[in-house]
Amino acid sequence: MNNGIQKLTYLDGLRGVAALIVVVSHFVQLFYPALFSLREDQSHYEWELLIGSTPLNIFYNGNFAVCIFFVLSGFVLSYQYFQQKKRTTLISGASKRYLRLAIPVFVSVLLVYGLMMANAFHVQHLSSYTFSTIGNYTDSDQLDVFTMIKTALIDLFFLYDSSYNPVLWTMTYELLGSFMVFLFLAFFGNAKQEYRFIMYVILTLVFIESYYLAFILGMFLCDLYHHARGRFNLRIHVILWLLAVGLYLGSYPYSNANLTIHQFITFSGAPFNQFQFYHIIAAFILMYVMVASPGLQSFFSKRMPLFLGEISFSLYLLHFTILTSLSSYVFEVLILQFPYHISFVITVLISMPVMILGSSIMSRYVDQKAMRWSSQLYHELLGQKLEAKQQKNQRVRVKMYEL
Repeated sequence: MNNGIQKLTYLDGLRGVAALIVVVSHFVQLFYPALFSLREDQSHYEWELLIGSTPLNIFYNGNFAVCIFFVLSGFVLSYQYFQQKKRTTLISGASKRYLRLAIPVFVSVLLVYGLMMANAFHVQHLSSYTFSTIGNYTDSDQLDVFTMIKTALIDLFFLYDSSYNPVLWTMTYELLGSFMVFLFLAFFGNAKQEYRFIMYVILTLVFIESYYLAFILGMFLCDLYHHARGRFNLRIHVILWLLAVGLYLGSYPYSNANLTIHQFITFSGAPFNQFQFYHIIAAFILMYVMVASPGLQSFFSKRMPLFLGEISFSLYLLHFTILTSLSSYVFEVLILQFPYHISFVITVLISMPVMILGSSIMSRYVDQKAMRWSSQLYHELLGQKLEAKQQKNQRVRVKMYEL
C-alpha cells in the first residue's frame, strides 16, 4: 500500500461511525419511533418529540449515514484511478465488485432464511409496547429456497428487492453506482478537467432525485482532491461553518420537517426529494471537510472508529437481523418484568456485544475472504492477460524508440 492510500485510513473510521449510526437508527426506529415520526401517538415521553425536532437527530439519522456510504464509495472507487490514470484499475474494480458484495450479502440472507425456518423473529410481537410500525417483514413465499437464492444473488443487486432484509435496499445503488463511476472514468477520466466538470454538472441534474447523485459527488470530490489541492486549504472558521451547515442538512428529519428548525429549507412542490437531497449534500460537505481537516482525520483514525470501519459492512448486514430476532425476544421477555426504559437499556447491553462479535466473525471469515477471492478470481481470469498485454505494449514502445 502506497503512502497516498495510507493517508486515507481515516475514511475507514468515518465509514465505521456511519455504520454505528445506522445501527442506532434502527434501535430508535423500533423502540422510540416518535423520534423519527414526531407523532404524539407513537411517543412514550415528551422528550422524544423535543429531541426529534432538533439537529440532535443527526446521531440516529440512518439515511444521512447511508448517504455517507454512497459518497465514500464514489470517492474511494475513483481514488486509485485519479492517482495512477490506469484503465486496468477500472477493469480490476469493475470485475471484482459484484463478487466482493455478493458473497457477504448472500451469507446474510442465508442467515435470515435460517431464522425464518426456525421461526426466530419476534419483532411482530412488540408493536403494542413500542408503537413502532416495524412488523413482520417476512412471508411464506420467502421460504422457497429458489426464491431466496434468486433474491440474494440477482434481485437485491439489480431490482432493488430487499424483502429478506430491509437494510439491503442499498445494494442495488451500491453495485450500479459503482459501475457508473467506473464507466464515467473510462469515458471521461482522461478528458480535460473542464470537460469532466461539465459532465459532473450534467449528471448532477440528471440524477438529482436519486441516490446515484451521491456517487457522482464523491467522484467529483476525489477529482478535486487530486487536481485542485489548493481548494482544501481551509481556515478553521471556514471548516466550522461548513460543519455546521453539513450537520444542519444532515439532520433533516424523516417526517414533519415543518415542525422543526428545518422548516426554513422545506418547500412545497420542490423539484427534488428534499429529505434525500439534503442528506446527500450534507454527506458531500462532511467528506469535503474531512479531507481538509487534519483534526477530523486524526479523530477518525483512532482505534475505535477504525475497528468499526473494519467490521462496518458486516455490521450493516447483520444488525437488523439480530435486532428483529434476538433483541426483540430479549425485550419481549424483559418488558413483562421491568419498566420500558430499563428493558430497552438491558436489551441494548445484550444486543450490541452480539452484533459486534457476530460482525467481527463475519468480517474475518466472510467479508475479508470475499475481497481475497474476488481479487484472486480477477487475477486468474483477467489480471495475468492484462499484465502480459501491458508488458508486450511496453516492449513494442521501447523497440520503436530504439529504431
